[in-house]
Amino acid sequence: MFPIDIMQKDKHFSNLLITNFVYSFIAAALAVLVPLYLIDKKFDVTQIGLLLAIAPFTFMLLRVSLASLADVVGTKLIDIVCSLSSFFSILVYLFATTTMIVAVAIFGESIRTSAFFAVVRTEIIYGTNNPKGMLSFFSGVRQFADALGRVSIGFILIAFTFQNSFLLLALLSLVLLYFAMQSTHKTHKSIQAIDYNNDLLKKIVKRHPSTFWQASLLLGFVSLPSNILLGYLITIYARSSLGMDYGQIGSLLAIFSFVVAAASFLSIKWKLDISLLLLMLSLTIPFLLFFPYFGQFIFIPIIFVAIGIGCGNILYEYILLDQIYRSKSVSTDIGILNSPLKVMEFVFLSTSGFIIAQFGYWPLFALLSLCSILFVIFSRAFLRR
Repeated sequence: MFPIDIMQKDKHFSNLLITNFVYSFIAAALAVLVPLYLIDKKFDVTQIGLLLAIAPFTFMLLRVSLASLADVVGTKLIDIVCSLSSFFSILVYLFATTTMIVAVAIFGESIRTSAFFAVVRTEIIYGTNNPKGMLSFFSGVRQFADALGRVSIGFILIAFTFQNSFLLLALLSLVLLYFAMQSTHKTHKSIQAIDYNNDLLKKIVKRHPSTFWQASLLLGFVSLPSNILLGYLITIYARSSLGMDYGQIGSLLAIFSFVVAAASFLSIKWKLDISLLLLMLSLTIPFLLFFPYFGQFIFIPIIFVAIGIGCGNILYEYILLDQIYRSKSVSTDIGILNSPLKVMEFVFLSTSGFIIAQFGYWPLFALLSLCSILFVIFSRAFLRR
């Protein structure tokens, strides 16, 4: 049964579909809105990179803890944390006139992101007999919502102010809260009854096989280009280097996300094998390497990189599922698997401003191209084990 048929018959999955869509719309809109807001407030590129680096650093610390907590108390509490932190962090942006206030808002965003990704795949896996198909399907749903969020916020900014745009996203966060309260993933153990040493700490520091850590590095290599391009680099490059307006930037990022989502959905529909997915992912390598040289024809590398990333998203889910399918602590292990990615993001963002100031944008695109090369080289044998 195709995933969309399941949505029509299962209230849990239909609610989960709405939650994934609304969350991804908000997160994508903010990924465009915040860098543009910082540029508008005359923050330089070095400050912007350092501020945005707060998110992966705190995500790395919070996600595993929240995931371990979810394995003990259930996911409903974490869903509520996600929605509330989304609402309050966006409200903080309304008053963000200093570096410190912006940092607080970004920290609140990282709580939202940590809480969402601490439990989203767990809720999908525990609710289906086809986890591989459902994980890939929801990945595509999030990508479509991502595209809508980016193109919508671009044109909303043209019609309204930054403050009104933030306020709209804060109100959307209340939709997340409503569906969090409807969650059927009830508490397994009360907060007061948790043994933090046995229930949480031992889950986090337990030994993992070497393949687990190999998988974690591969997940980092395949995810970094997408996360950096959509969350930071294209927005900054298009605004600062190409002088694009808000609507153009939103449309550009929306095209990227739509193509990623289409590539993911078609990969599932056509049942592309691993070799073909890797071949499609290889498209990202030359187009990332020469990205800045396309100038105003930026849509050309955007499309080809997006096709490769869409296929890479399928490989990401395959690798992740292979490592956690038999786990007794699914949320915790997913969090640990993604820790190297967050280290990579932190290092990239915190140094990117200095690199741009000294050498321009090309070295950053070249680093993302290198990540794709490393994934293609090392994942083939891993995926065929």
